[in-house]
Amino acid sequence: MKEVVVYEGQNLVDIAIQEYGSLEGVWQLVRDNSFLQTIDYDLKAGQKLRIDTSKQIRNDIVTFFDQRNIKINTGSDFLFFAEFNDDFNEDFFI
Repeated sequence: MKEVVVYEGQNLVDIAIQEYGSLEGVWQLVRDNSFLQTIDYDLKAGQKLRIDTSKQIRNDIVTFFDQRNIKINTGSDFLFFAEFNDDFNEDFFI
């Protein structure tokens, strides 16, 4: 296990890809950090998360970000993709 510090604007998806190499890592984050189940997945800058390094899904992706000291930061909105307007929904039959 290791700990990572959340940077301003990072969300669960960012951390999952950075530390587990896959979006599937979100579920591992929740398992390893049970308090996430009670805070609606809202991360705060400076917060510490436990990472089970033995559960990495794509080690090559984790290594890529780690070697370059890249911290993924797509913004704080976890469900940004769900906020489409009605025109988009009609065009794609959602």
